[in-house]
Amino acid sequence: MAKARLTATELDLMRMIWEVEEDGQETSTSNIRKKYQEYLNEQVLPQTVNTYAGHLEKKGYIQILKSENGRRTHIPLVSKKDYMEEQTRYWRKFWNQSSAAYAMMALKGDEEGLSKEDLAEFRRFLDEFD
Repeated sequence: MAKARLTATELDLMRMIWEVEEDGQETSTSNIRKKYQEYLNEQVLPQTVNTYAGHLEKKGYIQILKSENGRRTHIPLVSKKDYMEEQTRYWRKFWNQSSAAYAMMALKGDEEGLSKEDLAEFRRFLDEFD
């Protein structure tokens, strides 16, 4: 992947696009805007979505399709899974740590902690290596 890094706002918008897509909805400006408003718990203007979507398109994360009536659909070019994997590799390299134990220690120290479901999922994942 190795695309340009996203700002916090760009990443928030990208997450909304992925979530709208995961919900099985069209990734239109209005659907993304609605999801983003729920996430922020405040009003979001369509221009805000369009501005940051333009940044995402320039960076190669999405493609914006415009219909004849001006309706925009945002097509993710990078999957959520691929983005998360790339970020994990980046941070591992950034901190010069080759051990996954550091990531687990960070999660263990998280204020919200790990749920039993999270731990079960980690165990299933680790079992795949055996």
